[in-house]
Amino acid sequence: MKILLVSHGFSPDVGGIEAMSEILARGFSSAGHEVVVMTRSASTTSRQDDNLTYKVSRRPALRQVARLVANADVVFHNNICVRYAWPILLYRRPWVVATHTWIRRNDGRRSLVDRLKILVLRLATRISASSALAQDNGLPSVVVPNGYDAGLFCMKSEVDRIPGSLVFVGRLVPGKGVHVLLQALHQLKQEGIQPPLTVIGDGHQRAILEKLTEVLGLTGQVSFSGVVKGEKLVEVLNRHDIMVIPSVWNEPFGVVALEGAACGCYIVGTENGGLPEAIGNCGTVVPNNNADALANGIQHALLRPPRGEDFSISRNQHLERHTPEAMVNGYLAILIDARREYGSSTTKAG
Repeated sequence: MKILLVSHGFSPDVGGIEAMSEILARGFSSAGHEVVVMTRSASTTSRQDDNLTYKVSRRPALRQVARLVANADVVFHNNICVRYAWPILLYRRPWVVATHTWIRRNDGRRSLVDRLKILVLRLATRISASSALAQDNGLPSVVVPNGYDAGLFCMKSEVDRIPGSLVFVGRLVPGKGVHVLLQALHQLKQEGIQPPLTVIGDGHQRAILEKLTEVLGLTGQVSFSGVVKGEKLVEVLNRHDIMVIPSVWNEPFGVVALEGAACGCYIVGTENGGLPEAIGNCGTVVPNNNADALANGIQHALLRPPRGEDFSISRNQHLERHTPEAMVNGYLAILIDARREYGSSTTKAG
């Protein structure tokens, strides 16, 4: 089957959708399908895509977009991209769209573009990365949870874990809630509880957060490590005891929770959106944008009983539902069905 995978962002760009698209492209190709990725992301070198098992078309012209759609057996958008949707109406190919984020503005409104996306989605076979996303869109869809790189993120017996240590991984922007986490640590410090925190990531709020760390008297307790990737990130996560995901906004899912749990971290996250689905039974959730509740959640995690065999079994069961293989197989089944149903409908029409 010839699959055209449309992903607005793709490697070398970094992010959740980029990681999911790369896993899917690799998985579809490994299953024996002919895959072309179409993306707006530029390459860093002229030979970056040479050793891939699939092709990548970067920033294609309109004529190339039309040619790629016409040559595909099925067109799959990993998050709807209106810019690349128009040829489907012209060439009438089976179309599958996976939704990974809210189709609305940060303040909850739906703009004209958002309403257009919802309207156009009615023409596609739909996948949602979480039940929360499926409910928000108001359109019937199949829920296929996101996966994580199980070949990379795992527990390392040779790495010594620091009891009571905290770690945050993500972009340093207001919606990710690091300022709330710092306020929670300030409250805990007043009670004599001072767990060390490592902040991994970068963003336009970094300088503000570093200043807030000083103002709150947390300088010796909080360290900012910048962006850490790959094996080094796995090692850092294995050194920490608790991963905190203090998001202010409602996370559509939260792959970072799976990565932290796979590395042995207990997860403390916020309760709205799809993040609780990613955390599963690997941690606890607290209200969004609430420093008091977050402080209580962290304290609970610090005082929890040692994680025994029962926790390990339930954690592994949760992670097994989110392996790359589980996600790829779920998506492929839908793509194959969409192509079959489309072929059946065109045969009847003819």
